[in-house]
Amino acid sequence: MSIGEALARARRDAGLNVAEISIRTGIGQSVIDDIERDDYSSCGGEPGARGTIVAIARALHVDSGPLVDAYDAEQRQGEWIAAANASDPVSAAKASEGHGPDTELAPVADDEEPGPVAADDDTEPITPGQSSEPATAGEPPDPVPISEPPPPVTVGRPAAIIPAEVSRRVRLAFADRHHSMWLMLGAALLAVALLGSILLILGGSGRAARHPSAAGRNRTIGHGATHQAGTRPSPGRSAKSPGPTGSPSPSGIRPARALVPASIAAFGPGGTGQGDSPQLANQALAGKAAAPWHSAWYTTAHFGNLQSGTGLLLNMGRTVTITSARIAMGNATGADLALRIGNSPTLASLAPAAHASGVGGVIRLTTAPTRGRYVLVWFTRLPPDQAGTFQVAVHGITLNGYP
Repeated sequence: MSIGEALARARRDAGLNVAEISIRTGIGQSVIDDIERDDYSSCGGEPGARGTIVAIARALHVDSGPLVDAYDAEQRQGEWIAAANASDPVSAAKASEGHGPDTELAPVADDEEPGPVAADDDTEPITPGQSSEPATAGEPPDPVPISEPPPPVTVGRPAAIIPAEVSRRVRLAFADRHHSMWLMLGAALLAVALLGSILLILGGSGRAARHPSAAGRNRTIGHGATHQAGTRPSPGRSAKSPGPTGSPSPSGIRPARALVPASIAAFGPGGTGQGDSPQLANQALAGKAAAPWHSAWYTTAHFGNLQSGTGLLLNMGRTVTITSARIAMGNATGADLALRIGNSPTLASLAPAAHASGVGGVIRLTTAPTRGRYVLVWFTRLPPDQAGTFQVAVHGITLNGYP
């Protein structure tokens, strides 16, 4: 089995398609298709091919060592064949006719055709038509053996690349994840049913129940943010709002409504030019969990000490008043984020309006009415991913307030 076939088989066993592997690794789908066809021309040379093989293997939870060894062996074999063809075209031509590495060519008589004679350490080579008696003076000298090429290297090593137990572990990991999701969903539904019953009892006895519909959908986390049922924040962490940072909205009872941003862009410490995965920014508003915007992956939750944070900048097109935000992330918990609002698209000009710690899934951040043209969803800590690294994914952002 070749390297590309091994990776394609591992991907199918994991129940993933090429697009999902591309999202996890940040590698283009066309490059992954080429790798699975054992075509490395789009990888930018041997170092790029090795890095691409390692990244795909890690996303599939497959040991990349045997794959890289097989790739190196394949390159060495290609180099040996090229060197043999360049330095000894006669030997290369003979080798292509079927002579193995242990076959010698006997000397050719004037009226005879050359033929292969097996080499043996204890037996003198014999040419057709020639006597087996020891050579005497005047006879042709002993044939000179052609240099034997090194034994061919076997490429693939299927048993080491995709052992049965690895495929079984991948399937079991997915089964365990789905089982856990069903258990969490069942527990959430039970909690909602119990809370609804309590609210009905309190309402029937004449005691006030504040916002029962909202209480059935959301669970309050600290001050200024809520977390929807079905997700689980880390223990001891909370989301808080530091208070208003701009002018409050006009007085009077007026319900907030959804505000549609004019544009969205990936944002880094130095602005939109340093954001992670800028080509995927629009997917943070699409509401498709299977195709989210995601940050680059890092070796630690604090970006491998390479930068202070990463996020998404929403341009509202004009100055508006923000009262809350709903952010839909992946299910992994452990993210720290802040909602920053201001009138200039720089990190220093965007003041914090609310923040949450150790969260995942769908959360709701609330703040005192704050005016601004730009809203930044800014992550300062990343949750873990399935590959053992750290990155965050966002597939939905909804802002509420007044135009």
